Formats: sequence, structure tokens, C-alpha cells
Amino acid sequence: MHSHAGAWERVTSKQLKAKTQAELEALPAVVAKLDEATEQAQRYGVVLQQRYGLSTVQRFAVVGIGLERVVFRRVMG
Repeated sequence: MHSHAGAWERVTSKQLKAKTQAELEALPAVVAKLDEATEQAQRYGVVLQQRYGLSTVQRFAVVGIGLERVVFRRVMG
């Protein structure tokens, strides 16, 4: 899980602020964490639907990048 820690250390707060959303989403550590968050959102969504009899649940994968930025994606199905 911590194999991407080095990627964060090479990016300063100032550099993070200057990056576009697309640039942040392309960072290897962000890609890995978004993938993890997507899998988790899919699992939790299924459990919520089954447990509470919900017909639909909107799911989002969210990754915080320090205190500076947030990257998210909507998770389908």
C-alpha cells in the first residue's frame, strides 16, 4: 500500500497547486489510489443496496492529496 509514497515526496505543495485536475489524475500514486477507492466504492455500493433494499446508490472514488487538493471520479454500477 505504501509503495507509492515516494511519488508524493517528489511533488511540493506549490507544484500540486499549479497542476491541473488532469495532471493530478495522471500521477501514478493518484491512479493507484483512485483504483483502490473505485473498487471499495463498488463493494460498498453493493452492500448498501442489498442491506437497505436501495434500487440505486451513487458511488464516488475520492483521493485527498495532502491538504491541498482532491481528485474524484464517479463510479458506475
